[in-house]
Amino acid sequence: MPLPDRPVSHASIESVWGQQIHDYTFAPAGCRGSGTGGSVSTTLSKLVYATVGDDPGGYMDTANNNIVVPTGGEGLYSVGVVFNTVSGSAGSGFGTRGVMQLNGTNVATGKEDNNGGTNVAFNVLWVGELAAGDILNFWAQRIGGGTNPTVTVNYCVMYRVGFEFGAP
Repeated sequence: MPLPDRPVSHASIESVWGQQIHDYTFAPAGCRGSGTGGSVSTTLSKLVYATVGDDPGGYMDTANNNIVVPTGGEGLYSVGVVFNTVSGSAGSGFGTRGVMQLNGTNVATGKEDNNGGTNVAFNVLWVGELAAGDILNFWAQRIGGGTNPTVTVNYCVMYRVGFEFGAP
C-alpha cells in the first residue's frame, strides 16, 4: 500500500488514504508484554520477555525474548519499558542498569539504585524509525559490588505513531 501523502479532495474515508490514516490514529500497530525476573551480575544479561499482553500484529518472539518488526510494520515507533530491580545490595554505588537494544546496539539505557528487598521500578524510553525485521530486546546488569539484583521487565509498550519524522 502506498504511503498517504495528502487527502484527495472529496475522497471517502474508505479510500486507501483514509483507511491508513484511520489505522495509524485509532489502531496503531505494536505490542505490549512483560517478562519474569532473573538474577543479573556485572555482565550484561538478556532479560526474559515472553508474556504477551497484547500483540495483534505478531511482533513478540517469546521463544527468543525479542520484539521483531513484521513485514509491513515499518515506521516511526514509541517504545517505553519499565524495569524492576529487587534484592540488590542497598547503599552508595549499588545499582542496576536497564538497556534497550536494537539489532544488538544499545539505543536507550536507564539506571536506578538498588534498595535491598524493596522493589524499585525505573523507565527507559525510546522513539525512532524501525524497519521490517528489526529486533528489540532488553538487558540488565548490576553496577558496583554487593548482591546481584533480580531484574524484571515489568512491561513494555511499543506502538507505531506514523511512518517517519516529517516537516511542519
